[in-house]
Amino acid sequence: MDTKTLERLERIVINRSGWVELFNAYFDILTSFICFQSDEEPIVITNWIVSTYLAQEFSYAGYLHIFSATERCGKSKSIEVIECLVHEPLNTANISDSALFRSLDNEGGVTLILDEIDKLDKQAKSEQIGILNSGYSKRGAQVTRTEGTNGNFTVKRYSAYGPKLFSGIGQDNLGNTLRDRSFPIELKRMLPSERVQRLIYKHQFEMLDEWKIKLQELTEELKKAEEQVFSDFLIEEVIAILSKLNSDDRAIDISHPLVAISLLGDMDWVTKTINAVNTLTGKKTEEVSWETELLLIAREIANTDKNKGIYSNDLADALNNWSESRFSSFNNGNGINKNGVARALKGFGIKTKQLRLNGENRRGYHWDDFQDAFARWLPQVEVEVSEEEKVEEVSPF
Repeated sequence: MDTKTLERLERIVINRSGWVELFNAYFDILTSFICFQSDEEPIVITNWIVSTYLAQEFSYAGYLHIFSATERCGKSKSIEVIECLVHEPLNTANISDSALFRSLDNEGGVTLILDEIDKLDKQAKSEQIGILNSGYSKRGAQVTRTEGTNGNFTVKRYSAYGPKLFSGIGQDNLGNTLRDRSFPIELKRMLPSERVQRLIYKHQFEMLDEWKIKLQELTEELKKAEEQVFSDFLIEEVIAILSKLNSDDRAIDISHPLVAISLLGDMDWVTKTINAVNTLTGKKTEEVSWETELLLIAREIANTDKNKGIYSNDLADALNNWSESRFSSFNNGNGINKNGVARALKGFGIKTKQLRLNGENRRGYHWDDFQDAFARWLPQVEVEVSEEEKVEEVSPF
């Protein structure tokens, strides 16, 4: 951030008593129990936890999306720690859409924790995501239902607004719209050198309860303050500062409440928070769709494959075994199959054909059919030419 931006921040930093200690304590708690990939993730989660108590002070409530490529990466413990600290947690792995919006329509507000979202059946998932998509905005978070019996029906509106946490296997377990409203938190399996605490002892839960009570007391003080802490002026300043650093309107919508909350601390915490929200929302813009990732991997295979094509099953196997790819997590961990590959490639105009390789005739893909898609949809790569392959240009004259 430039000097003018920092000076502008210094003029609106609140630095209210008790908040620096709380922010630092929550950061330490999160990092002692959860193995993160960077400091930005626990910083965002710390501010997000506070936002669950103050959601009604803002017009938007961003979501958390905790995911991993496989099992045993710490998602369950992450949720357990966060659940101990948030406002009125509602943790569920299986809930009907009617129970969902009725639970969210709570005067005091709840924090929805929807675990194993990747295991929901398609119909339930589609209905619930439709409800959740609108719940990040206070103005748009209305679910309308007709209720009654014996011909006496009335129209009733339920509010779906409020903070939410989603967890599951794979980054694509949410629709694009819901992912766009979320801060992505990716967990990976720990290395042998990495260590975190187990959450099993009574004194640990007592410690979490104590810090939750402390947060409740601090947020109640804010709500009882004579002057409105999160005034329109303060929100306008925060949005103006974020707009200079990030041109993504949706990212600013979900980020500005966390940055406004960080102002309760000191300048160090504020600048760390701004960097953290920009880093995590920036990850979303850098992400490619799984279809494009499939095409990128196919190009890598084609560039080294001496055959004229590849069988359908072999391409699916290669995608599932590709290092750091998301495909092994598809279909509840069974990986992408040849039908999934076919559906993706059909969107690029690529279809299976009879393919004869090494004397065997099966359905597969000709690499020549990929070239148009490679040129249109993928970033171009420069081909390195060795010194031996370079040919000195000779003038014809």
